[in-house]
Amino acid sequence: MICWKYLSPLAMLTILTASLIDLAVRGSSYPAWDSLKGTTEPLEWPHWCIAVAIFIIFSAILWIPGVAILRLLG
Repeated sequence: MICWKYLSPLAMLTILTASLIDLAVRGSSYPAWDSLKGTTEPLEWPHWCIAVAIFIIFSAILWIPGVAILRLLG
């Protein structure tokens, strides 16, 4: 019971926090083919793509505390 109540949420919060910090520090890129050089080069994602990704992540996560608050309020 202690794992589901304390350790699992702590692990998920730690992973989410580390991922967001890594995204903020290093940025996010994808390999794009450069035909002149014949290799791939990392290109930064547009800011709107990162915003959509963050929105999708938080829209999935925010239901958990949202339902908990609704149950507490009755």
